[in-house]
Order: sequence, then structure tokens, then C-alpha cells
Amino acid sequence: MIYLTPPATSEDRTLVIDMACDYTDEQLHRTGKLPSASILTADTLTLIARKDARAGSRPVGLLATATSTAPEDGPYSEIHALYVHPKWRGKGICAAMIAEFCLAAPYQGYLRGPMPPAMQEIAEALGIPHADVNDVCMLDMVTSAFLNTVGCTHAPEPCRSCVHSSLRRHLTQAYDAMYAQLDERQPTT
Repeated sequence: MIYLTPPATSEDRTLVIDMACDYTDEQLHRTGKLPSASILTADTLTLIARKDARAGSRPVGLLATATSTAPEDGPYSEIHALYVHPKWRGKGICAAMIAEFCLAAPYQGYLRGPMPPAMQEIAEALGIPHADVNDVCMLDMVTSAFLNTVGCTHAPEPCRSCVHSSLRRHLTQAYDAMYAQLDERQPTT
């Protein structure tokens, strides 16, 4: 069983940033492009996956979801990102996270953007359509712009360590901005 919970503590916040950074780094090095969907925005619900329901238990992954609306089809739920910590891969965690998403999603679920082949196979086996909504030209521009901000002095191309540090800085800023936006939306009592 997998338990999906929103980040609730400052330790959870650090874990989300760590996993978001690892996910983005893996996608960048696997495909040469940043992920097509943002993990940390005010419109994205980022959940921590745990094998144990106890708060504070070590997470095994991260699931970022959003609800969108298509003019012809109405509202739908989508998985923007799904990350399983490397030590937990191959143990059914990805399938359990997708299945849990399907049970909890308020609308028909979709995978969004480029996903690793293993995740696509799992989603297909569970009957979840894959919406490849990539604008390749836009992804190339965003990736290039990001890599130009890395400022690596070790090599002609940004090294993985410098890219990871830059990702952490950017994702921390995005996470802080996301929670500031969400706090502004909360009614005051």
C-alpha cells in the first residue's frame, strides 16, 4: 500500500525539493531537456509517497498532479511528474502511486509529457492515457535558457554537479513562491 500525503512539515519541504531536483536532473540527463510540466507551481498538487502512513516516515517517491480543463472534454486530472527514489524502483511503487492517483483523482486521469518507458508501460497497463503535450521548440528554448544560467566554471558545458546545484536553487525559489501564492489564497479568519 502507498500513502500519498501533501507536504506538512519543514522536513517534508526539504524532501520535496530533494526529490523534485532529482526528478528534474534525471529527466534533463535522460532526454536532454527539462521536464515539460512544472512540479512546483500553485496549480500543481505535489504529494509525498510513503510506504507507511506515519507522518515523518521516509518517503519513497513524489507525485505531482493538476486538474485542467479541455474545451471539448471538460475537466481532467493529470500526472505532471512521478518520481520513485532509486532504491525503491522495481518494487511496484510506481504502479501503486498511479493506482492511488486513479482512485483519488476527481476526473479521468492522464499522464502528461515525456515519461520514462517503464512508467508509460505501467500507465497503459492501468488504462491511463498518455497525453504527449510537448512543444519541443519551447522545451529546447527553456532548457537552453536554464543551462545558460548555471555558470559552471569546470567545463565548457555545465557539469552535472553545477546543474544540480542550480536546479536546487531554482526549485527552492519556485517552492517558496508556490507556498506564498497558496498562503495568499487562504481566507483570513
